[in-house]
Amino acid sequence: MLNTERLILRAMSSEDLEKRVEWLNNHIVRETLLMRFPISIDETRIWFEKTLSDPSRQDFIIKLKETGEPIGFAGYVGIDWVHRKAEPFIAIGEVEAWGKGYGTEVVHLLLDYGFNELGFNRMYGFMLDNNPGALKMDLKAGFIEEGLLKDDVMIHGEYHDRIMLGVTRKQFNERFNMK
Repeated sequence: MLNTERLILRAMSSEDLEKRVEWLNNHIVRETLLMRFPISIDETRIWFEKTLSDPSRQDFIIKLKETGEPIGFAGYVGIDWVHRKAEPFIAIGEVEAWGKGYGTEVVHLLLDYGFNELGFNRMYGFMLDNNPGALKMDLKAGFIEEGLLKDDVMIHGEYHDRIMLGVTRKQFNERFNMK
């Protein structure tokens, strides 16, 4: 288990799948994740079974420490153990939990844990240009803006840019006076 002051991240289990489906079928949440279609519990169970044996990813459920209520999910995809890098991800599925700083806590924890416990040297990600709150969250948590992919994705018939983010272990640890 991983902890922040207000949150617990634990490995996702099959008991979390119904909540994950509920969040991903909320059109407000789904649009922030570039997902076009609703998903079923059956699809999610198949996806989850595949993830259990996939060394290139790790999935966590995010819970409030105070109440134990799940509010989202997070983890790493594209884990490259040879080159020591990964792409952290986060989705706060409970819309009422947005804007409370939980996302920043989780992203910062994923960066710190990834660099200083798992030994990653670099982490990276991509942010949609129509999600300034998420960009602010990632920059505050430790990411650095590295570039721009112009007209990279189409959302509702309009092209959008994706902002490239990244940070190295050295950059992160120097900024936050870590190990």
